[in-house]
Amino acid sequence: MADMPLKYCYRSTFIEVIDPLQQVHVRTRSQSVPANRAAPACDDLERSSYVASLGHRAEQLAVLSRRCSETVMASVCKDALAPYQDAETWSTASPTSVPSTGMSPCDSSFLPSRLSSTSSLNYLAETEIVPVPVPVPAARLPNPGSMAHPELCHRPCIYFAAGNCANGSACGYCHLPHEQRPPHLDRRQREMLRSLSEAERLALLLPELRCRAEVTGMAAAAGEIFALLEEKAAACAATWPTGRAAGSRVSRAAASPHHPMSKLAFALKRMPFSTVLGMVLRCASAGENTQHNLVISASPTEQRLLDAVDRMRARLCPQAIVYA
Repeated sequence: MADMPLKYCYRSTFIEVIDPLQQVHVRTRSQSVPANRAAPACDDLERSSYVASLGHRAEQLAVLSRRCSETVMASVCKDALAPYQDAETWSTASPTSVPSTGMSPCDSSFLPSRLSSTSSLNYLAETEIVPVPVPVPAARLPNPGSMAHPELCHRPCIYFAAGNCANGSACGYCHLPHEQRPPHLDRRQREMLRSLSEAERLALLLPELRCRAEVTGMAAAAGEIFALLEEKAAACAATWPTGRAAGSRVSRAAASPHHPMSKLAFALKRMPFSTVLGMVLRCASAGENTQHNLVISASPTEQRLLDAVDRMRARLCPQAIVYA
């Protein structure tokens, strides 16, 4: 062994001596399997197919989520309205539709439990069930300021927008979102409107009010208001001999494209129904500074108008009642 020649090797920039005795006891290191050159292509194909399937899976999850939410909402609404539907179901039955069984009307509420199953089904089939309005709990009703949003609601509540409205459901300001700030009249238009007489102001504002009601689909609901305004315009024309002529002059000026009054009429077309109606009920400066709020006046005619507006708000409020 001593006569065996030494072996040298170059390893990591160093020259090392290989001992033959140590090399005998060292296990032969197994070599790694060479890398498969086709594997990256397979991985890319699998990855691309997985990415392509993500869109389809997302659509499936969206449909499933929407169906689940609709099912949950339907179940919640059914559970919330169940007490009111049960209370109103038997109240809708006509007294004349109850079969003659020799019982008094007060005993007719116990009729299904006393009849056999077949007669009970026949009785329920012959009973005419008429949909009746079911009152919604007060927590679901809109606050007074939000009724008939957005044309007849009050000004937006700044405290509700900040998240700390202390009045809650009793707040007199609107809690529903307004897309943009209501348009305002500029200083020249306010002075022009302020300079008009009551007859001239009615002749200018009443056509714009009718146009706004037709555009928003409230013409039928505002019939009572328009009748009262026509009565008010007729009273102004009877009080002032020149009122009718002045009103016609203002109407022609508003229709002329080159007259300054036409710009005022164009600005009025963009305003909510309640703002234009407020200008009819009070002077122009107060109407401009308190948009969406109709102040109470001592005039009986104006009080009748305010009462008609309240009735119109109640009719236009979609959350007031639901039908069973």
